[in-house]
Amino acid sequence: MSRFNESNSRIARILARNEGQFFSGIAREGLGKLMLKPGFRKLARPFLKEAKPEKWLFVVGCYNSGTTILRRLLESHPDIAATVREGAKLTDAFPNLEVGGWPRMMYKNQHLWDLGTDGAEQRAKMARQDWSIWFDASASVFFEKSIDHSTRIAWLNRHFPNAHFLWITRNGYCVNEGIMRRAKPFGAAKAEVGERYPAELTARQWVAFDDHIRAEMAEVPRGHAISYEALMAQPVETLTGVFAFLGLSIPEMGPAADGIAIDGHHHELADQNAASLARLTDAEKDAMRPIMADAMRRHGYPLD
Repeated sequence: MSRFNESNSRIARILARNEGQFFSGIAREGLGKLMLKPGFRKLARPFLKEAKPEKWLFVVGCYNSGTTILRRLLESHPDIAATVREGAKLTDAFPNLEVGGWPRMMYKNQHLWDLGTDGAEQRAKMARQDWSIWFDASASVFFEKSIDHSTRIAWLNRHFPNAHFLWITRNGYCVNEGIMRRAKPFGAAKAEVGERYPAELTARQWVAFDDHIRAEMAEVPRGHAISYEALMAQPVETLTGVFAFLGLSIPEMGPAADGIAIDGHHHELADQNAASLARLTDAEKDAMRPIMADAMRRHGYPLD
């Protein structure tokens, strides 16, 4: 069972993240923690073969848009394998886009978004090696969910064979509220903005992500877009469209108590938008509204 809410039990959280598999889940997550260490990656890499799935799937979208929920749902499909955590943190192939004390604020490091062409294939090869630990050869789709990838869609399309891109959007007010509540700037960032990101800054990031992803998705041949709101309200229909986009068989799916059952796995779903909106002050909404107006209207999100 996968639960998308807070739990006081560490065991319950491990079970939720690993479809009820406790010991293999501990091993999987433990290896993930080791791969966070550059020294361990350097030692392990010569022994790793590149992952070569039939299809790569990169999920893109702004922070707090539902990418983690989506990942856990998609992993229920037997033909989809995924890294244990955001793959950009499990490899040396990509720059840290939160450098300078900017957690959940890649907008402040836009100068690092363009990877360029120098050493591009070497970068891609390194990532395929570092991620190969979690590649399941029996799966046809290898799924990688890193917010960073939203900044490099065209680059990934050039260097990962048969790359597919799934874009998830969410009401900008709710995205920004989650970032302001959960992210804690530090170091130089804290000196610049204080203890909490200002509403205007999160709004500018939401628009920057939206503009960048929209432009790059238009240039790649295999892209599909969904919304957090549709995923919460109509999970079966939304996921059916995703699996069809990937050319996969449609697993047994249906409504379950407080969520959805996929191929025997029960996932609890809860739309958090109302609670998120309620936490925003009128002043914060007023600060965000003129910045996000055009993009919000483009997606059909209400401004008031």
